[in-house]
Amino acid sequence: MLTGAPKFERLRQMMRDQLVTERAGSTVRLRCRADAVPPPSVVWLKDGRLLVTSSPRTHVATAADDDGDDTGFILRISSVTVEDSGLYTCRVFNDIGLINFTFTVRVTGLLITHPVQRVLSAYIMLFISV
Repeated sequence: MLTGAPKFERLRQMMRDQLVTERAGSTVRLRCRADAVPPPSVVWLKDGRLLVTSSPRTHVATAADDDGDDTGFILRISSVTVEDSGLYTCRVFNDIGLINFTFTVRVTGLLITHPVQRVLSAYIMLFISV
């Protein structure tokens, strides 16, 4: 690759993966495929604000293809909650230029399980009988 600003690789695949829907409690992985010379850096934004990627639930890693070439960055958010829903932008940059790509993440709530329903029902019955 010649010296230049970052460019997205496999942009069509990124566009297919642009909308992410996961259940609460699962892990979301967003892969921003970009490369450049000199090597690029990345920052991630959530809803236009810098995302703290040093939290216990959030991690950024360099992605590699099967041939071992670095081809981008992966944002991993574990134990997602509904509040993690939003627009996530990877901003890839080097001394020559800057590019952005935005993913939409939707986190759906957990269904109430039967044991929780039984506890709630018992509590309600106790409350009514008092």
